[in-house]
Amino acid sequence: MHPRSVDATVPRDGAIGAHHVLGLGEFVQWAGPGRSSAASNTQGEGLCRFWKRLWHSKHLYLFLIPTFTLLLIFSYYPPISAIYNSFFQWDGFSKRVFIGLQNFRELFTDKVFLASWKNLFIPTRL
Repeated sequence: MHPRSVDATVPRDGAIGAHHVLGLGEFVQWAGPGRSSAASNTQGEGLCRFWKRLWHSKHLYLFLIPTFTLLLIFSYYPPISAIYNSFFQWDGFSKRVFIGLQNFRELFTDKVFLASWKNLFIPTRL
């Protein structure tokens, strides 16, 4: 197969079993917007029908708004907020002070935290 050819075949001269592999330029001409072939026309009509069906049932998608709103509020916002706030020294009431990775440095040098990792893996040892 030619490196610039597309893996699409069309019958040559309407003969059954005689197919021609289309080159890139031929494929664009064959499946282009002005072509009334069954393949390109069916795909265009199917896409048009999809968007029409979607538009006519748009009121049903309103029922999904509360679900996605609650999902964002309770599932996505807390971990993103926690990661953001981990770069600040903040007690929840006073002004935030950016400290960068200092919280992580303190965490990984804390003896209690390191002991908790050890205790976590003790029951999982074989």
